[in-house]
Amino acid sequence: AERGLEPAERETYDNGVRKATFRDPDGNEIGLGGAPA
Repeated sequence: AERGLEPAERETYDNGVRKATFRDPDGNEIGLGGAPA
């Protein structure tokens, strides 16, 4: 958030995995996920 990046969506799955999806104005999308600690 410090650089102005905020995910378009945040999801947490039942098994604890979290996913953040980012989109740019052109419609490109990237998702980043991580396992629970």
